[in-house]
Amino acid sequence: MADIYEKCLKNAQPIQQKMEENLYNIRILDATIKQIEKELKQKLTQMANTLKKTSKDERRRQYEAIEKLYERAKNLSDDKIQLAESNYEMVDVFIQKLDKETSSFNSFAECVQRVDPQHFAEFSFDGVHANLPQLCS
Repeated sequence: MADIYEKCLKNAQPIQQKMEENLYNIRILDATIKQIEKELKQKLTQMANTLKKTSKDERRRQYEAIEKLYERAKNLSDDKIQLAESNYEMVDVFIQKLDKETSSFNSFAECVQRVDPQHFAEFSFDGVHANLPQLCS
């Protein structure tokens, strides 16, 4: 049983590292987006306060600058979503693999218990796929 646990932990390490990296990148993106939001508020306030005093061309330039900031914030938000989806997929695949291995182990254990309970201690989980058909047929 300890072998199975160790194998599970070993298989989880790369996933954990990638998730930590993704979460770190999400935090960086969050900070960047907050900075952009702050800048957007300033530009919108400035534009609203000087709307009547500025020329049409200047208003157009201000509007385009604001539009670019919104687009940048949207792209960064999309990047955050991609990272979160990546984390979800990694965990989902890992859980599915664990479920499959658990099911195989349970089937193996039931089979061995039916065939010869004394042999149960002789088999490791790594040998499940090789030994299961021989024992249960």
